[in-house]
Formats: sequence, structure tokens, C-alpha cells
Amino acid sequence: MSVALNRTLAVARLDLRAHLANPLLWVMVALAVLATMSLNGTTALGGDADEIGPDGLRPFVNSPYAVAWLFSLGGFLAYPFFAGLLGGLTVLRDDEARVGPLLFSTPLAPGEYLAGNLAGGVAARGVGLLVHLVALRGHVQFLVEPGATDIRGPFRLGSYLVPFLVFAVPTMWTSAVLAFVVGTASRRPLAVYAVPITMVLGVLFFLWTWRPPGLDPAIDQLLMVLDPSGLRWVYQVLVAGDPGVTYYNTAPLAFDGTFWLNRLVWVVGPLLGLVFALRQQRAIATGARAATKPKRRWLRRASAVDDGERGEIGLFAPLRDLGMTQRRPGFWASVGHVLRAELREMANQPLVYVALLFVVLLVGEFATEQDALGAPALLTAGTMAVGSIEVLTVLGSLLLLFTLVESVRREARTRFDGILYAMPVRTGALLLAKGLANGLLIALLIAVCGVASLMFLAGQGIAPLDLGPFVSVWGLVLTPTFLVWGAFVAAVRSLTGNRFATYGIGLAVLALTAYAFASGRMTWVANWPLWATLR
Repeated sequence: MSVALNRTLAVARLDLRAHLANPLLWVMVALAVLATMSLNGTTALGGDADEIGPDGLRPFVNSPYAVAWLFSLGGFLAYPFFAGLLGGLTVLRDDEARVGPLLFSTPLAPGEYLAGNLAGGVAARGVGLLVHLVALRGHVQFLVEPGATDIRGPFRLGSYLVPFLVFAVPTMWTSAVLAFVVGTASRRPLAVYAVPITMVLGVLFFLWTWRPPGLDPAIDQLLMVLDPSGLRWVYQVLVAGDPGVTYYNTAPLAFDGTFWLNRLVWVVGPLLGLVFALRQQRAIATGARAATKPKRRWLRRASAVDDGERGEIGLFAPLRDLGMTQRRPGFWASVGHVLRAELREMANQPLVYVALLFVVLLVGEFATEQDALGAPALLTAGTMAVGSIEVLTVLGSLLLLFTLVESVRREARTRFDGILYAMPVRTGALLLAKGLANGLLIALLIAVCGVASLMFLAGQGIAPLDLGPFVSVWGLVLTPTFLVWGAFVAAVRSLTGNRFATYGIGLAVLALTAYAFASGRMTWVANWPLWATLR
């Protein structure tokens, strides 16, 4: 075995152990299992799980078509966020631990380092995928209507393995590698978080659901290829045709050229981004190695200035001549300074602009919906305010989760904490400024949503432009929601002291809330975002 391969495997083993000890990985596995167990693959494919085919058969819950639906939809609901965070923050974790100069003072090459990190992360997520596969197999074979023999066909390993390999594995791979490339190239956590948000919202609200009447088949094929989850292809090809119970129970999965082109694009495509990540890593490694090398003697001689010469030439004037004074800053002055710094930092984050773009697109999708006869829906200020509250809650909660945690961690990540905590700035002023900055970010998100809504109302030209419903609905309903959510995220971060645990718990709460709402199990006690309660 070559020395380079030994170094790569050493990095991979370290990264594998770190991922297996990460709570985010196991929260991902738990949510993936819950998502697939809560779905009914036969209902999705055949409409009614109790439907009887011409030959007297009910849809099999272990047919490859039913399992393909479970893996494509259930896996996509759980994998992108968690796999993206785990993959994208791998290199950033080493940067924050300040081991880069130590690593690259050794013969370890940047390519070996990136390959080891990527291999270790893929291996850890592979363990999670296998746990998901085994759990789903046990659920489908033994727990779905125990004792009912007419809903299960003969056990075939391929019925589980083929959908697992063509749906679950590529979804995990795509989200993890794309986030890994963005994290390595940008070195910004909030840039990493933009990857899973773009994938999930783009697929769920556009690539999967956007099917206007009269859509050109060529455009439909293109959207199937561009969908990283494969959900659009599953729905358009496997589900929409509905060939009947007998076909679903007996036929193997029928893949076509569009599907294989989709898998090729999203499996091979992310690898091309590794070229840019490798270039960035080489630049960082070169700088780290240059910093650890002793300077040449002639460079030391040219840059050194003798203390005696410095005093004689008078390069430095006495400090008293500068007329400097010092005083302890007041509470609100400290809040203002920190707030301005936080807002400048947020203005440079790609995640903020991704969220603003998506809120405009989602409002546009809602505003252009059609009724059963194909006529445009009548828009009013009330329907726009109430209809967009779920979108604003989800997008705002995700944005607040990531920005609030990174805002609290920013000083430690940038190694400014030693200077900051030596300053006479009160802790209350520091935390208040960070909270206000995140609150202003949510206010900007709501304001952009309001402007977009008013523009669509003006474009339709039927209902009056009334600000009252927006102020009452978003002000009285959304403001307490975001206050409660922000306080919850801050409390979890303080109690756990761990970024990954905070993300895992926060995403789990959002996923369980969405599951309770979609399954009809939501109660007024648990409905903290007040979904489907306004008229």
C-alpha cells in the first residue's frame, strides 16, 4: 500500500469516527426511518391501499414500486438537510479546531486530505443508510398490518436493494458532495446551509409540483433531469400512468433514458466541483506551509530593525502625543456597535439572498394558482396573508435556526473571542444586539414577502391594496412564532453547547411538526406555528 493511500485512509478513519459520534447523523437516521414508516407506498401508487385488482389481489406493500416511492420521498424529506450539514461542515470543523497548520506542516497533500474527509463522511452516511434499509425492510415485512398475508408478496431482496441504490444513495451523495464542495471552497457555514435549503425547497415547490396545463413534454423531460431527488420522474412515470395493481405487484421497476440521465447528472456532476475545492485547499495548504518555514537569512536581515536604531530614528512617537482617551462604553452604545457588525456580516452571506429569492418565488407560485376550471384564483390581501403563512414560517424558522447559531459562534470561529471578551462590553448588550440582528433579518424576509404580495395584487387589479391583513396576520401571528422559535433555538444551543446537536434538535422539531400537520395528528397544544387555523 502506498504512503499516500495510507495518509488518505488515516484521515478517513478519523473523519469516520467523528461522524459516528455526531448526534446529527443519528437524528437523520431516526427521521428517515420515521418518514418512510409514516408513508404508504401502495396508497401513493394505486390510490387506495384496499383496492382489489382484476385477479383479486391487493397492492403489495413490498413491491419494488411501493418501496421506490418510500425511498424517493421519505429519503428526500430527511437526507438533504442532514447530509448537507454533515458533509459541508467537515473541513470547516478542522479550520475551527485550528489543526490546518499542523496538518499541512506534514507531507499530507491537499488532495489526500480532501479525499480522506470525503471518504470518511461517505462511509459514516453509508452506515446510516444501511440502518435505514434494515429498519424499512423490517417495517414493511412485519409491522404493516401484522397478520395480513394478502398485502405482501414474496420477499425479494431486489425489491428493496434496487430502489435503495437508485434513490436513497444518490440523494445522500448529491446533497453531501455539493455541500462539501461549497464548504471547502467558501469556508462559510451559511453558504453550506444554502445548499440543502435550495435543494429541498426547489424540489418540493417547483421541480416536483409545478405541472401547469399544456406543459411542453420536452420541458417536462428537462425538469425530470434537473430534479436531484428523482421525485418528478417517479410521479410522472411510475405513479401518473397507474397501470393497475397486477402490474405494480409483478413487474420490475421500468427505468428509461430520462431517469438514467438524471442519475448521471447528479452523481457525476457534483464530482466536478471538487476541482474548485481542491484548488482552494491547495492555496490554504501553501499558505500554512509558508508560515511554518523559517525565513531566509537575507530576508530576516532586511526586515529586522535594531532596537537602538529604532529609537534613534524615531519611528514611533510617544503615546502621550496622540492624545488618546478611554472610557467604558454605555449599554446602548455597545448594542449599536455589535448590531452594525452583525448586520454587515449578514449582508455578505449567500443564505440570506437565497431565502429572499425563495420567498418571492413561493409567493409567486401561490399567486398564480388556478382553480378547478383553470381560471386564475381571485387574490385579496387576506388570502395572500393567510396563504403564505406556512411558507414564511418554514423558511423563516430555517433561516433563524442557522443564522442565530452561527451568530453566537462567530467570534469563536473567527478567533476574535479572546479580544471581544477582554473588552468592556456587557454580555446582555452582546446578546441583545445579536438577537436584534436576527430579528431584523426576519423582518426583511417578511417585508420582501409583503412587497411581492402587493405587486401580484396590483397586477391582478381586482382586489384593493390593503395593508391591514398583512399587518394583523404577520404581525400578530408570526411575531410570537418567531420569538418562541428563536428563544427555543437559543436555549438548546446554551444547554447542549454543540452546534450539531442544536441543528439536529431544531430540524427534528420542524420535521415532527410538519409530520403531525400532514398526518392530521396536530393538536392545538402542539400547533406552535398556528398552521391551518386562520381564515
